[in-house]
Amino acid sequence: MIPRWITVGACMIAVAFSTGCISSTEVVNVDSWELPSHPIAYIQDGALYVSDSFGENRKNISSSDTEHFAPVWLPGAEEIMYGTITDDYYELWKYSFVSDERTFVIGTRNKPSHLQIANSGKFLLYQEVDNLFLIDLETLERTRLHEGIQEAAWSPDSKAIAFLTSDNRVLLQDFTINAELDDPSELFTDDILSLTFLDERTLLFEGEYEGEYTLLAYNLATQLVEPFTSLRFTQPANDVVMQLEPNNGDRIIYVRPNDTTLLPQVWMLHIDKDVPKLALTNVYGVSWSSHLDMVYYIESSVDDDGNILPTIMSATAAGLNKTIVIENGHSIASPVQYVSNEFTL
Repeated sequence: MIPRWITVGACMIAVAFSTGCISSTEVVNVDSWELPSHPIAYIQDGALYVSDSFGENRKNISSSDTEHFAPVWLPGAEEIMYGTITDDYYELWKYSFVSDERTFVIGTRNKPSHLQIANSGKFLLYQEVDNLFLIDLETLERTRLHEGIQEAAWSPDSKAIAFLTSDNRVLLQDFTINAELDDPSELFTDDILSLTFLDERTLLFEGEYEGEYTLLAYNLATQLVEPFTSLRFTQPANDVVMQLEPNNGDRIIYVRPNDTTLLPQVWMLHIDKDVPKLALTNVYGVSWSSHLDMVYYIESSVDDDGNILPTIMSATAAGLNKTIVIENGHSIASPVQYVSNEFTL
């Protein structure tokens, strides 16, 4: 599942954070800095920073003075991809923490979005407007897979890509069955918004079931659709986020608007038992952390001048122990998620 977020112009805060914030505004000396065991990457004032999971011991790894966007880790947390903006021209780069070298990947007039790294680490999937592209990260060869795309998702074994088209078709590009990239197979047609892989054999998406809206599971082998949870909503969602817990976890982050307020609600769903729990409300950019039982999310406020100020927060998966990680930071990326989590407004 690939989340949708809005670009926020964040401004740098050079003073000490408010009481309760555990981040440091001080950038460490480059020569003495070491990559933390549980790093995060994020954008602040257009620059790209990497720190430990609590926002401390950070380093500016920006490649230039231009604006950066959409950081996403490669498996192993020794490399990171990110975008830069120069004179309305967008570039994607890959940076290695081991060699301290940057590799140019592509340049384009359309902003790359929805960046996804395959779990194998060999391929990058991304969109330009509604065109879906695949990049071989070893040869840097780029292939356009399809046009008219709403969303796409890698299978956990990196052998297939499911994508949702603008005319509500769900297609599957299975590399083990069909090597012809311009001829994916059609799975079904339905009025759905988002999809992701629950496992190698199962797709998860929100759709209509008995007059209400809920998460449905589609079995690729049997082609059967079954409800995944007892949660039901009366209104279709205008935005849905689903993220599977990393490291063989048994939970899913499920974000969708409340029927009445239309504000986002963050539910925690178990794969093997139906006990949905409402964890957070009115927050954005939710993603799993690689450290402890934590999630990251964005809270936003408005200053006296009407500027929107995002704040990166952390909490337990149950929504407890909310803590400020980075003030005026956004687009946080943890190595457990190989999907860019760009925050926009």
